[in-house]
Amino acid sequence: MSVVDHESALAGPAKGKPNRLTRNLSSKIAALPMILTALVIFVGCTIWTIVYSFTNSRLLPKENS
Repeated sequence: MSVVDHESALAGPAKGKPNRLTRNLSSKIAALPMILTALVIFVGCTIWTIVYSFTNSRLLPKENS
């Protein structure tokens, strides 16, 4: 039978234990380029679509000058 110290169990995580934000930090840092690329492409294509939707072009977009 083991003895459990209830006060330390209720006190929260130990000091050396990583919290939820820093858990798998290297994986989160490694995923940043992929996330940024996806966001830039999404926002860029959205802006491109909006800008060229206001042109008179039918098949391929040409800027109205």
